[in-house]
Amino acid sequence: MRPIAMPSTSRGASLLELIIALVVVAVLALGAFPSFRALTERNRLTSAANEFVSVIQLARAEAIRRNRRVEICPSVNQSTCAGNDWTRIVVRVPSSDDVVRSLRIEQDGLQVSVSTNVADNHRIAFGPDGLARVGSTNAAQGSLSVCTDRLSGEPFLRDIAVSASRVSVTERTDATCTTPAN
Repeated sequence: MRPIAMPSTSRGASLLELIIALVVVAVLALGAFPSFRALTERNRLTSAANEFVSVIQLARAEAIRRNRRVEICPSVNQSTCAGNDWTRIVVRVPSSDDVVRSLRIEQDGLQVSVSTNVADNHRIAFGPDGLARVGSTNAAQGSLSVCTDRLSGEPFLRDIAVSASRVSVTERTDATCTTPAN
């Protein structure tokens, strides 16, 4: 006697089941989109702050290596110090006019502000001893802030402080992008 074969009732997903699955995926994707955007903005902010830290560390290393003063300053032409726009900076050796590196932060929504002693003459310099000299008073410390207006309710400011030969970054949340303390 032959076993009786049961007819198969299901051979795949129906059109209705596929539509429901696509709706569920779309709802989940829409819920994840705002957090993905915030993640992207945080990464852009952190990347810009890290670029400034690397430029500061490069200037210090070059000052020690060359045994000469090396300065970081805003530049309109990427070769000389001019202006006060810290989104376009240059690392240079003033005694020889050598440009070590230029940096341009061109990201929508990012702003850079400097502390009052840096704004004094728009310079952060390192001497041959590797110690910072900030502004026209040659103070040993100064700072700049990178902030974005596209994040709210979380740290959207990165303060980059230069103190003697140390560079540190701290996160801050303020109501607006403000000038950092010295």
